[in-house]
Amino acid sequence: MPDQGIFRSGGISAISSLYPFDESFTNFSEEITVIPNPNNGIFVLSGVSNTEEIVVISQEGQIIKTIENNGTSELNVDISDNRKGIYLIKIIEKQRVYVKKSCNKLIEPPKITFF
Repeated sequence: MPDQGIFRSGGISAISSLYPFDESFTNFSEEITVIPNPNNGIFVLSGVSNTEEIVVISQEGQIIKTIENNGTSELNVDISDNRKGIYLIKIIEKQRVYVKKSCNKLIEPPKITFF
């Protein structure tokens, strides 16, 4: 590491700009969709034909489900046996990883009773 500019030995380093290495990386998030979202724990991931593996992770960081993809563009996912909440969907390709959020098992608002 150079001892000049914003990088100094024993000091604080800063990154002023970050650019994706590949043009296709910027559109990756729009290519993959979770349908429906929110859902009841059963949903379809579409646009995942280049995906090798999909990992569903709870808010606590537990791996709920791991799915290996054999090149199909849509995957049906069922995590309806798990509790209500928001889950992260980690989508793994050969050279990149992306995370999407899914609100599974729609959390119903509390019922209010008026007297």
